[in-house]
Amino acid sequence: MNSVIVVSPNDLKEFIEVAVKNVLSEQPLKENSKKINEVLVLSEAAEYCRMPVPTFREYLGRREIKGAKIGKSWRFFTEDLDEFMHKYKVKTHSEIDKEIDDELSK
Repeated sequence: MNSVIVVSPNDLKEFIEVAVKNVLSEQPLKENSKKINEVLVLSEAAEYCRMPVPTFREYLGRREIKGAKIGKSWRFFTEDLDEFMHKYKVKTHSEIDKEIDDELSK
């Protein structure tokens, strides 16, 4: 059976704003990590970063991802993977405008 949910435009706007802020904030990355300093193998680390293993290996080969090779296999700390992901976080137009305004006001 299908249900219909009625939401006011203001409630919908607030819901969307909160959802977008959560996606853009740093919190989701930390909430997704199972434990701080959890150790992952290569395939798990690629999945954690939500990228294909070959792409992950490219970043690893360019030494953009920190890892430790123990024997024949790699190990990665989730904390290092979070740091790697933050480097590629895209700034919003408002964040860029604020940085420009801050620099110009000095």
